[in-house]
Amino acid sequence: MFFQGTLFLAYAYAHLFSDRVGRWHLGVMLAAFLFLPGLNDFFIHSSHQEPSVSNLLITLLWNAFAPFFCLSTTSVMAQKWFAASPWLHSKSYHALYAISNAGSLLGLFVYSLAIEPWVGLDIQGVMFMALFTLWFFSGVMSFFLSNTKKVEAKVEVENDLVIPKGYELILWLWFSALPSALLLATNNVVVLEVGNIPIIWTLPLALYLLTYVLAFAGWTRPLASIRRTALHMVLAVLFFFSGGQASSEWLSLLLYLVALFWLSYGSHIILVGLRPPPEKLTQYYLAIALGGWIGGALVAVVAPIAFGAVWEYPIVLILLAASLVGWRQKETERPSLLKRAPYWVLTLLLLAVLVSKLLPPAISSASQLVVRARSPYGVYRVIEEESVVGRFRTLLSGRTRHGRQLLDGRLPPEPMSYYHKAGPLGDVFSIFENRSNHGDGGKCRLAIGAVGLGVGAIASYLGERDCLEIYEIDPLVVELARKHFDFLRGTKGKVEVHVGDGRLLLQQRLEQLPHAAFDLLFIDAFSGDAVPAHLLSEEAFRLYRKLVKVGGLLLLHLSNRYYDLAPVASRSAGVNGLESAIRRRTMGEVARLKGEPLEDPSTYLAAWLRDGVGAEIEWGSQLRSRGWRAVSGDEWRNAPPFSDRHLPLLRTVRW
Repeated sequence: MFFQGTLFLAYAYAHLFSDRVGRWHLGVMLAAFLFLPGLNDFFIHSSHQEPSVSNLLITLLWNAFAPFFCLSTTSVMAQKWFAASPWLHSKSYHALYAISNAGSLLGLFVYSLAIEPWVGLDIQGVMFMALFTLWFFSGVMSFFLSNTKKVEAKVEVENDLVIPKGYELILWLWFSALPSALLLATNNVVVLEVGNIPIIWTLPLALYLLTYVLAFAGWTRPLASIRRTALHMVLAVLFFFSGGQASSEWLSLLLYLVALFWLSYGSHIILVGLRPPPEKLTQYYLAIALGGWIGGALVAVVAPIAFGAVWEYPIVLILLAASLVGWRQKETERPSLLKRAPYWVLTLLLLAVLVSKLLPPAISSASQLVVRARSPYGVYRVIEEESVVGRFRTLLSGRTRHGRQLLDGRLPPEPMSYYHKAGPLGDVFSIFENRSNHGDGGKCRLAIGAVGLGVGAIASYLGERDCLEIYEIDPLVVELARKHFDFLRGTKGKVEVHVGDGRLLLQQRLEQLPHAAFDLLFIDAFSGDAVPAHLLSEEAFRLYRKLVKVGGLLLLHLSNRYYDLAPVASRSAGVNGLESAIRRRTMGEVARLKGEPLEDPSTYLAAWLRDGVGAEIEWGSQLRSRGWRAVSGDEWRNAPPFSDRHLPLLRTVRW
């Protein structure tokens, strides 16, 4: 939304000053060099600040606003310069907008696939500086080429429609806001229902940019087909969105992406039909930018406050389809009722299927929705289901399970899922219980720090004098864990919950008490679809090492559907002088467990100091005796390195 707002301000500048600034705009372009990210280290200093909206906005304003503003203004200014020059055909000026979006599309894939996974921020900064310099000289050349001849070109562009001027701005805003809103809403529903598959965010954005390229390049003939099929497309999508079962998650993903492309394409074709003559070019782009900003703000800011689920998706989908179906072009000839009969028959059939799907209860009697809630970090559901051992309650975010509790009345309740006592976490706590030097005589027999709350199941392991500090970034998760699960209120130990980014809070903890604080530091923030890669960097492990006592343990829960994070974590541990061991519990192994049907496959990595007194022998032998595998030096050296300047998460994908 920040970049959409900056784009609008850039277009506003171009609209207000393009006829007056002339060569002075080259000075504005030159001034942008002072604010390039490579010329200041504000981001490094701000990285220790709380990730609030205000701090994020300040960082973006300082590092990104000026370069992006100038890039956006010059793209419009250059189009206007060329529109008034002898170098461009008078009726093809809008094709430059297609070329601009084609460049954005190319840059999206080049950066995502070829640059970001292999090049760190330092080299990226040099590359950006070089490309920005090339852009500056290209802008200078464009200005002087367009002014080598004084041309008074009266450009006439035939609009496809004759529209009253009072409605012109409204239509520009409407048909730019709805596709932008649909783009963000599609991202939300794809992440929720399909999962945040690696680089999945590039597909909707790429299709969105492609619709701009095709429409403004002159491929406008499909509009009639889009209008005829828009209603059918929406009915099919709503069927799956309302709970219709696809043969695979990829079918749902494909349908959502096709709907985004098809409906956005129709909307942008209409925008091309509404294009003005060159003298109104800046007004036109200004309205498009404002519409995109409004659509993005409605989904990113208003929707999470107004809706408990992703209801913005069907709302925007229906509005956009209705706008396309209701659009009337100049042609007056209408097909006969007989010719339109198949269209309405198909429409009624799809509508009947959708209604039949919505009539039964959304959740069967064996599974009951307890609560649905939403925050900026996701949409959460608490559900109750029957199992072979009884009824249990689960916290879900999209397709990711964040913990479950067996509802048998026991306090503290038995931990299920990844925290099961027969699993890797149970191994670690059993070793702590058997240690002869357990506890240091202080107020806490066992001091534990945990990043990631889930449902608070780790609290069930606490004894009467054990202390647990939990760091959770989403306050809604804290509320759900306290209200709908019994782990926190049923524990025997002392629990403190702190809300904020786990790494920043741990850094603050170290600064307040500059000594090792924890016998066990447990990092569990990776099982969700969005991976906080900054918790896996070598610098992060340097912080963890300072916080763990000699003889203590650093434990990471690395279970994830899409990423293999264990090699990265073992490398960051090895670079910081830590030995490590891995425990993977596969689906087959879990299935063979008797009486433990509520455990899930999992991956854990344990790390400890090499030079700890007795620590290497104790942790290494104890873990190996429980099925853990030691990580060799040659093994972790081959893993991709993670640092705060380069987090190549794509290289850890399970292709």
